[in-house]
Amino acid sequence: ASLFANVLNFTDLPTAVKDFVIQSLVSADPMQGGRRDFSVNQAMAQAIERLDHGQLRDQPEAEAELQRAIAMILQGNADLERAASIAARALDTMQRRPEGSPTTLAACLDTLGTVRMGQGRYAEAEALYRQALAIRQAALGPDGAAVGSSLNNIAEVCRLTGRIEEAVPLYERAIS
Repeated sequence: ASLFANVLNFTDLPTAVKDFVIQSLVSADPMQGGRRDFSVNQAMAQAIERLDHGQLRDQPEAEAELQRAIAMILQGNADLERAASIAARALDTMQRRPEGSPTTLAACLDTLGTVRMGQGRYAEAEALYRQALAIRQAALGPDGAAVGSSLNNIAEVCRLTGRIEEAVPLYERAIS
């Protein structure tokens, strides 16, 4: 087994998803014929290509979660354009699936909102965060931790756009 198979413990993920993640990272494992100089962005590009070729197409919710994770990794590596593209694809995957999990849909909205915020596109980020909040409140009620996360995200946009009076009560609700 590769180093990544031993280190990563994805006990709650289907085998196909575990295999996908491990295969995406094996290119950086010298023990498996990979290269040490293989970058995270290169691994994510390979993962995107594999998704583009239909791997996990029969598991759209898992596909969306992986797209979302890839978008977050790309954003963390300052590749905001590719992060936005893949986050939008994750959202599209979930929006085309009405029977899918509302919490996964909300998470996809959050991810794209976070990328948009990183791009300085605050109005778009806020609209996405507000959609996520509405979905989470409908699915989880007004007091869930994910609802607090959505409130915090909206408050952060308000703070960054100089709307402090609007941000403070949102922050307060988020931590209550």
